[in-house]
Amino acid sequence: TLFPYTTLFRSGYTYRQLAKATELSRQGIPLPEALNRAGVKAFSQAAITACLKRITRKRAELISQWLLEADRDLKGASALPERVTLERLLVRLAGKA
Repeated sequence: TLFPYTTLFRSGYTYRQLAKATELSRQGIPLPEALNRAGVKAFSQAAITACLKRITRKRAELISQWLLEADRDLKGASALPERVTLERLLVRLAGKA
C-alpha cells in the first residue's frame, strides 16, 4: 500500500525543514532567521520553535538521519513491518512529552 510512503512524505516535509533550521542554527544563525531560511512559514514558527525546544538540539540534529533510515527501511532494508518502521520514526520525532 502507499500509506507508509505518503505518511513519511507528509511528515518528512516538515521535519526536513526542522533539520535544515537546526543545521543553520548550529552554524550560528539565530533560530528565527534559520527558520525563515529553511522555508518555515511565519505563522507556524512559534509551533516549530516549541517543537525544537521539546525535542532538544541533540535529537533535532538526528532528524535527517531518522528520515533517511525510515525511507530505506520502507524500501526493504529492514525486515520490520512498515507500521513498526513508521511508529518507531514517529516516537523518535515526538521527543519527550
